[in-house]
Amino acid sequence: MLLDTQDGYYQKIDQDKGVYYGISYSNDLIYVGARNCHARSIEDVEKEQGKILLYDFDMNSIGIVKAPFPLRDIHQIQFYKKRLYVICTIDNKLAIFDGKSWFEFFPNQNERQDFNHFNSIFFDHEYLYLTAHNLERTSEVWKFKKPSIINFIMSRIKRKNNQIFLKRVDKFLLGSQAHNIWIDNNELFTCSSAKNSIISSCGFSYITGKYPRGLAVTDKYIFVGLSEISERKDRMSTTSSVIILDRSWQFIKKIEMPREGIVLEIRVPGYKDYCSPYYKGKKINFSNAKLSRHKFPILYDLCL
Repeated sequence: MLLDTQDGYYQKIDQDKGVYYGISYSNDLIYVGARNCHARSIEDVEKEQGKILLYDFDMNSIGIVKAPFPLRDIHQIQFYKKRLYVICTIDNKLAIFDGKSWFEFFPNQNERQDFNHFNSIFFDHEYLYLTAHNLERTSEVWKFKKPSIINFIMSRIKRKNNQIFLKRVDKFLLGSQAHNIWIDNNELFTCSSAKNSIISSCGFSYITGKYPRGLAVTDKYIFVGLSEISERKDRMSTTSSVIILDRSWQFIKKIEMPREGIVLEIRVPGYKDYCSPYYKGKKINFSNAKLSRHKFPILYDLCL
């Protein structure tokens, strides 16, 4: 969905490919994860054959990327240094595509089923961070030493069954049913979704209400997706919203999205997004995306 946060107008870009989770972009392309399944049960998830949809910045569909193995239960994706990273949560793994070949990285070498429920990814200089939701256990953020280009090439040469191996260097206990990662001046932020809050490794907490998931941060604004807690079978038709805060965490407005289903990811192409700061992409012109326009209700802070 393409949402104009100034006036609440929106356009549906694509639908009927099941759950859409994961949005990223290079300077030229937008990548969107589509599970091709509505995941009404665990059995449905296990049968998924997810794909990566490709768009230009006029929202024209230009192709699909498939893997030689199933991309099941796609969560957050990131395009970083010419590689696409796709979290496949039910398999406790990260799938990596370098434009030609696919590889698999299992962060927890002892678990190849949905034990850690990895769902979010962030790159910071020489490190890779993964959010481990951990289901009913306390959530964690795992920190890995990112290989250099030379080491990455060598790991491909020495790979076993196309698997990539990285060294974990740290682990942070952070939140409950956590999603998303944002690092600001060495302070690590995540959505503690089950606690209806955004929290940080330095003790910061901001209560959002509902179930926060989907986070984008620009120079001026913080965008947070809020969803109703619901059973899998009802998640496609619940009412959700996007709240907008300024960078001092003051509420500006909320855009409600009646019966549009849960919010899973937010991206802001054309602006530096500190939750995904690698590529700005291009601003999207609504008039170029020749789709019907609709309007959501907007609720403002009464104190403004």
